[in-house]
Amino acid sequence: MRPYEEADALDFFAAVQDSRERLIPWDAWPQRYQTLADAQKSLAYFRADFILRREMEMGIWEKTTADFLGSIMLRPKDWQIPFFEIGYWLCTSAEGKGYMSEALHLLVDFAFTQIRANRVMLRIDERNQRSLAVAKRFGFINEGRLRNAEKALDGSLRNMVIMALTPSDYASQ
Repeated sequence: MRPYEEADALDFFAAVQDSRERLIPWDAWPQRYQTLADAQKSLAYFRADFILRREMEMGIWEKTTADFLGSIMLRPKDWQIPFFEIGYWLCTSAEGKGYMSEALHLLVDFAFTQIRANRVMLRIDERNQRSLAVAKRFGFINEGRLRNAEKALDGSLRNMVIMALTPSDYASQ
């Protein structure tokens, strides 16, 4: 796991293209990547946001093959608390192999031990059972459901599950 570099755009773009149909039900962001230039532009923003700590988006690579697997992000919601939101996705071919669990562990550990988070939250479409399973296995606490909280790409309203960890939750794992 590491911050994106300019040279990562082709791998990122290819992964989004390969996984687009599986990702679209959960979020509209894959629609922004129609060309390699779209990916290059976004990765430049990711790098700038990482430096400024507006959003820490990182790529996930397989250790031995260096294959690109997906992305994970830590977004500050309130630096005064400090309170962060995590988002993540994997290439279809990388699912079910424990990669996201490992990346989530590294990012949550960083949030609590290095930047002293007091809250780390996930917002997950209630229909996204794979993503919910990752969060549950990790020990995130289900805090509730926001009904009709977001619009899906097809215009329907989505219910979002809020799962979070606080320092005491994290310490008890």
